[in-house]
Amino acid sequence: MIIIFSIGKKKKITAWLLVLLLTLSTVFPNAFINVKADAAGKTFDIIEVTDFHGALEDSSNPPLPSGAVLAKNIKDIKASNPDRTLVLGGGDLYQGTPVSNVLFGVPVQKLMDNIGMEVTALGNHEFDWGLDKITGTTMKDAKYSIVCSNLRDKSSGERVFEPYKIIEKDGVKIAVVGAITTETPNIVMPAYVKDYNFTDPAEEINSVAKDLKESKKADVVLAVVHEGNDASAPATGPIFDIANSLTNVDAVLGGHSHTILQATVKGMPVVIGGAQSKGFIDLKMNIDEAGKISFTNTDNSYIAINTNAPNGYKAADPAVDSEAASIVAEAKNEIGPTFSEVIGTVKDDVTRAQVQQPYGESELGNWAADVVRNYAKADVGVANNGGLRIDIPAGNVTVGQIYTLMPFDNEINTVSMNKAQLKTVLEQAVGTYPDPSNAKNTLGGKGIQISGIKFTYDDSRAYGSKVTSITREDGSAISDTETLKVAGPDFVLTGGDGFLGFTDSEVKKTLSNTHELARDAFIEDIRANKTIKYAIENRIVSQNQTGEGESMTIAEARKAQTGSVILTGTVSVVNGKSVFMQDDTAGICVYNEKGSAIHKGDKITVKGTLSDFYGLLEITPSSAEDVKVESTGNTVTPKEVTVDKLNDDLQGQLVKIKGLTFESIDNSGASMAHDSTGSVNIYKMPKVDGLAVNDTADVTGAVSKYGSSIELLVGSAADVVKTGSTQEPAAAISILGTSDIHGNIFPIDYSTLKESDQGLAKVSTYVNSVRASNPNTMLIDNGDTIQGTPLSYYYDKIDTTTEYPLIKVMGAMKYDSWTLGNHEFNYGLDVLNRIIADAQKEKINVLSANTYKTSDNTNFVKPYITKTFNVNGKDVKVGILGLTTKTIPNWENTDNYRGLQFNDLVDEAKKWVPVLRNTEKADVVILSVHSGEESATDTIPENQVKAIATGVDGIDAILCGHVHANISSDTSLKNPSGKVVPITEPGKWGQYVSKLDINFNADGTPNVTTKTVKMDSSIQADPAILKLAQPYEDATLKYISTVIGQSTGDFSGEKQTTEPTALMDLINKVQADAAGTQLSIAAPLSASAHIPSGNIKIQDIMGVYVFENFLYGIKMNGAQLKRWLEYSVRYYKQVSDTDKSVVKDPVLNIPDYNLDQLYGATYDIDLTQPACTVDPNTGIVNSENRIKNLKFNGKPVSDTDEFTVAINNYRYNGGGGFMKAAGLTVKNEEGKDVPDDSKVMYDSAKALGDDGQVRNMMIKYIQDNKTITPDVSNNWSVITTPGSEPNKDFSIENLTKTTSFKPGNDAEVRVKVTNNLNTAKTVTLIEALFQNNKFINYVKCSQDLESNKSIILDGGFTIPNDDGYSVKAMLWDTLDNGKPISDYIEIPVAN
Repeated sequence: MIIIFSIGKKKKITAWLLVLLLTLSTVFPNAFINVKADAAGKTFDIIEVTDFHGALEDSSNPPLPSGAVLAKNIKDIKASNPDRTLVLGGGDLYQGTPVSNVLFGVPVQKLMDNIGMEVTALGNHEFDWGLDKITGTTMKDAKYSIVCSNLRDKSSGERVFEPYKIIEKDGVKIAVVGAITTETPNIVMPAYVKDYNFTDPAEEINSVAKDLKESKKADVVLAVVHEGNDASAPATGPIFDIANSLTNVDAVLGGHSHTILQATVKGMPVVIGGAQSKGFIDLKMNIDEAGKISFTNTDNSYIAINTNAPNGYKAADPAVDSEAASIVAEAKNEIGPTFSEVIGTVKDDVTRAQVQQPYGESELGNWAADVVRNYAKADVGVANNGGLRIDIPAGNVTVGQIYTLMPFDNEINTVSMNKAQLKTVLEQAVGTYPDPSNAKNTLGGKGIQISGIKFTYDDSRAYGSKVTSITREDGSAISDTETLKVAGPDFVLTGGDGFLGFTDSEVKKTLSNTHELARDAFIEDIRANKTIKYAIENRIVSQNQTGEGESMTIAEARKAQTGSVILTGTVSVVNGKSVFMQDDTAGICVYNEKGSAIHKGDKITVKGTLSDFYGLLEITPSSAEDVKVESTGNTVTPKEVTVDKLNDDLQGQLVKIKGLTFESIDNSGASMAHDSTGSVNIYKMPKVDGLAVNDTADVTGAVSKYGSSIELLVGSAADVVKTGSTQEPAAAISILGTSDIHGNIFPIDYSTLKESDQGLAKVSTYVNSVRASNPNTMLIDNGDTIQGTPLSYYYDKIDTTTEYPLIKVMGAMKYDSWTLGNHEFNYGLDVLNRIIADAQKEKINVLSANTYKTSDNTNFVKPYITKTFNVNGKDVKVGILGLTTKTIPNWENTDNYRGLQFNDLVDEAKKWVPVLRNTEKADVVILSVHSGEESATDTIPENQVKAIATGVDGIDAILCGHVHANISSDTSLKNPSGKVVPITEPGKWGQYVSKLDINFNADGTPNVTTKTVKMDSSIQADPAILKLAQPYEDATLKYISTVIGQSTGDFSGEKQTTEPTALMDLINKVQADAAGTQLSIAAPLSASAHIPSGNIKIQDIMGVYVFENFLYGIKMNGAQLKRWLEYSVRYYKQVSDTDKSVVKDPVLNIPDYNLDQLYGATYDIDLTQPACTVDPNTGIVNSENRIKNLKFNGKPVSDTDEFTVAINNYRYNGGGGFMKAAGLTVKNEEGKDVPDDSKVMYDSAKALGDDGQVRNMMIKYIQDNKTITPDVSNNWSVITTPGSEPNKDFSIENLTKTTSFKPGNDAEVRVKVTNNLNTAKTVTLIEALFQNNKFINYVKCSQDLESNKSIILDGGFTIPNDDGYSVKAMLWDTLDNGKPISDYIEIPVAN
C-alpha cells in the first residue's frame, strides 16, 4: 500500500482563505451592526446547564426523573420569555450514567436539543471517549454546537473548535465564547489528549472578546468556561483567576467543580450551576434603552430542582416535560433490562467517605482496589477517588448502579514497580507539585485507594517527604530492591489524575493490559459474593489525624505500628523535636512538632498517631494539648550494652555504651564512635567541652534509627562523659595538601548554585587555623586545578587578560607549590603558560619533575622545591618532588602538549629523590604526585603511586591525587628497604585536606603520619578569600546565567546508567549532527546533571558536559562496534536468580564516565551473562557475551558493516581503553598503542577551534533550535531474566531500496514485519517526517498479521524541498496509544 501526499498544501489553502476573509472585511466594513439602540429595556434569561453527566435520571433507587423535570423548568422559562431566552451548556454533559455512556451521550444530546440548547462549552469528560466519538456520534445530529477558544491542534496550532458563536435574540447579538480547563491533560486518558494543546483560557477569551467588541460583531459577550472554584474556599479558585483577568466580557458562566457559585468579580457575574441535573443557572440580563447591560439576580440565579418543592424532581408528583420523558424512556428501552438486573444486596450504605482527612481509605475505595488487585493477581491494587462517582445505597445493587459508580471504560492494567517508584505515586496522591508541562498548573493531591499495602503520611511535610512508611497489608516490610506488580485502571496507570510516577520510563515499559474493564470486574465480584465485600483496615493513616485513640502499652503500640493510640511513659531523652519515652514494656519516639513542654524525667501521656519515619516508629500528637505531664523528676535507668547489641528491639529505649572512641565529631550531623564490637552514629550530639577526636567516653542515649542504620540520640552534654584521651602529639612540621580542586573557590555547587562543603575559601579557614597552632606549616597542591567549574572556564577561555582567579587565591593563601595535573593541559600550552606566569608572580612554585621539553630535554617547570624549618633549634629541610601522570597523550590532542614529553613516574622518582637526599640534603622527602593508587579498573598506566612507594627508597610520604579518592592514611606499602611509605589523598574540589604531620624519632629520622580532614559545615569560608574572588565570581555568574534557549520539559541526570535518557540522547544527538556520523557514543559525566523545563542557561549545559572535550568522527566496522559496547557494559554486575538489580560491578568499580552508550542503533544488554574478557596480550576484547540484537536501521549488524561514529577526544586518545579494546589502535615507532589516524573523518578542534568543544556545540545546538524537547529514543534495554528479550514481539526489517532520500522527491519506505507472538495482531506502520529532529508529519498503514507470519508494508510521502529532514519508520500497537512495538528505522535525507 503506497500513500503519497505533499506536505505544505494545507498551509497554502489556509493562507488563501485568510487573504479572502481579510479582503471581505475590507470591502464590507460595516457588516456587523450595533443594535443596542433598538434593544431598550429588554430582559433576557441566560440559562446554563453544566456538568449534566448523563443524569437523565438521578441515582436514587428507584431513580427519579431529573432530566424531564429539568426540561420542564427550562421550557417554562422560555415560554414566559420566548424571544429572549438563551440556553447554554457548561460542558461535561454526556458521560456519567449507564444509559448515557452505553449510547455515547446521544440521549442527552436529544434532550438538550429538545430544551433548545444553542451552544455549549467543551468539558474535560468530553474526552473520555475521544473527541472523534463526541463529534462523530454524540453530536452528529445536534442542533447546537461546541465552542472552545483555548484548545489547539499540536501539529498545526489551529483551534479545534470555533472559539465563539453569535446568537441573535430579539435584535441583540450575543456572543458566547467557550474555554476549557487547562487541567484536562492530567485528568483524561493521555492517549486522548496527546494531540492537543490547552492554552491559557483568559488570554484566548480576551483576544476573541476584544475583536468582538472592537469590530462591533456582538453587543454582549458571555464567557462559558469549563472551570470552577475551590469547594473548600468558594471565593477562590481558577474561575476567579480567569474572571479577574478578563476584559470586554459581560458575564462568566463556569462549571467543572460541581459547585453552586453566585458571585460578582469586577462588577461581572461569575456563576456555576451545580451538576448532575440537580439545578441550573437562570441569569437575568437587562439591556436598557442606552444599551447598558446589567444583571439583576446574580446572587440568586441558581434554581435547584433536587428538592421536594413543586418544581423539584423529589416532589410527590414531579412536573415533567412529556417530550423529555419520552426521550429518556426511549433510551432506557434501547438498552433493555440489562441495567435493572440485581446482582447483590448491601445491608448499609457503602460510601466513598474517607475515614481520615485530608486523605484516607474508604469503603468503596478499599473494595475497588481489592477487586482490581485480585483480578490481576497483583501485589498492589490502586483505584482513583475520581473514578468512583456515587455511593451505593442500602438495598439491591444493580448493574446500572455499578455503571453509574464506574462510568468510565477503564481497563485494568498492570506495571512493575520498586518501593521508591511506588512511594513517588503515593507522594503524588497526598501532595501537590508543579505540572512539568505547564508551570501554571498544579498536579497531585487527589488521594488514592489501595490494596495489598499500607502507608502513613504526614500532611505537614513538604511534597516528596510526606509519605513516612510503606508496608505490606500485614505490616511486613517491603525491601528497596524487590519488584511489586501493581494493578489499577488504565487512566491512572498511564498518568491520569497527576500520577506521573506511572509514566516513569522504567515503569512505563512494564505496562501490560488485561483487557478487562474495571467495571466488569466489579460486577463479577458482586455477583460472586452477592454483596460488596469490603474492610476498613487502616490502610492509609494520616499522622495528623484526629480521634480519641486506644490506650495501650508501648509494646502493644510497637506491634500495632499504625493507628490512633494513647501511650504513657517516662521521658529519657529530649533531642530537638525527637522525644524518647519508655514504659515497662518498650520505648518509642514522640515527634514533638507541636512544641509541647516536655523535659527529661517527665512522665507523660500522649495521644497521637503511630507512623514509621524511615524505620523509626513515632507517635505524633496533633496538638500541644495532646501531651499531658503526669509527674516530673522521674528517672530511667539505662541498659548497658555494646555497639553490636544495638538493634530494633531496643528502639526508643535508653542505653549506655562505655568506652566509645570518637572517630569524628559533627554537632550538627553524624559523630562517629566505636568500641571493640563496632561503630555507631551519634546524631546531633550537643557540644561537649574538651571532647575531641580520638577521645574515649561513656555515652548514654536513646536508640534511634534512620533507614537501615541504628543511631544514638543524646539529650545533653552530660550524657557524654569523657573517660580518656589519645590525642595526637603536636607535629613538628605539618604539610597540608589539596588535590583536584577543579576550579572550586567558593563553597557552591555550580550545577544548582546551592551551598556545598567544598572550595578553597573553606580550605583557607582550615589552613589558617593550623598555621596559628604551628608556624612550621607548608601548603601544597597536587594538580587538576584550572578545569572544572564555570569560574575556571570563564578565565581559561573567555577573559584571558585578568590574573587567573585560582592562582590569585592560592597566592593569597600562600601556597608553596602547585604540581601540574593532566587537566592543566585541557586548553593547550598558551593558556597553561599564561597561568604558570601568574603563579610565578604569586611566588607559587610550579612542579612536574617528569615533564620535559622535547627540544632540549630540559624540565618544563621545576622538578622540586625545598623549604627549611626550625625545629627545636635545629634546621630541618623538607623537599617536595612533583610528578604528573604520564598518560596525558592518551587523553589530549597533540596540539595541547606539543613539544613536551611525559616520562615514567617511577623512573623519575628514582632520578630525583636521590638529588633531594644527596644534593639538596633534604631531611624529609614528600612526593606530590598527580596520579592515584593502581586498581583493577585501570586500562592505561595513569596511576603509579603504589609502584613508586614500593619501588623507590628515600620517600617519607606521598600526597597523591587524580582519582578523586579520600585516602586518610594508607600504610600498607613498604619501600625496597622495608620502610612503610604512608599515602594520603584528599578527594576532590577542596572537600578534604590531607594533613601530613612530621615528627622526629630520637635518632633524628622523620616519622610521618597522615589523615584527611573534611571541610564540613563546621568550617566557615574565609571572608578574605570570598572578597578577593567575588569580582571573578560576579563576572562568571553573569556569563553562565545567559539564557540560550527553552526546554519543554526536564532533562534529568538520574537513571543515566540504567536506562536510555533524554539527556544522554541529547548529547549523542548533538555529537552525531556535528560530526555528520551515523552513530554516536557518549558516557554519563555527571549524576547531578539537569536541564530544567523552561529557560536553559549556559550554567545548565556546563553542569551536563563538565569537560572541555573535542569531537572526532571515526570509522569502525561492526566487529569493532560490538567489542566497544561489550567493553563498556563490563560496568554492570551480573544478575542472579536472587538479585536482578541493575547495578555497577563493585569489583571492577568502573566509573560512570566509562559507561559508553550508543545512539543511532538498537541493542540489548544481557546481564544474565558474564562480562567480556580481554586478551592480556593485545588488550582487545576476545569474548562477546552481553550485547544482543545489535541493529542499525532494523537490520542486524554484521562484523563487516562499516559505520561512522562520533566520539570525544578523551576516548579517541585512549581514555578508558576503549580504542584498544575495540581493536582501533596501531603501534607507533616506539611500539606504543596509538589511535589509527586513518580512521578519522572529522576533527572538531581542527574544524572549529574552541567552538568544537562538545559543550560549546551543545550550546550552539540549543541556540539554533531555540526550543528542545526531552525525547527518549529507548534504543537499548537491559535483560535481567535468562532467555527474555524486551520488546521483541515484532521484528521489522528494512527493505527500502535506497539508503537516503532527496528533498523534493517521494520517500517510499518498505519494511518486512514479523509477528513473533502466538496470537494474531493488528500492526500499524508509522512513517514519520522530522526536520531538525522535530516531528513534522506522518503517514500510516495498518494490517492484521497472523501469529509467526510476515508481511510487507509500504508507506510514503513527498519530502519538502528544504534542508534538515529525516525519515523514521516503526511499528505501533495502535495509533491512539502510540506505543512503539518494534525497533525503529531511520533513513536520512541527503541534499
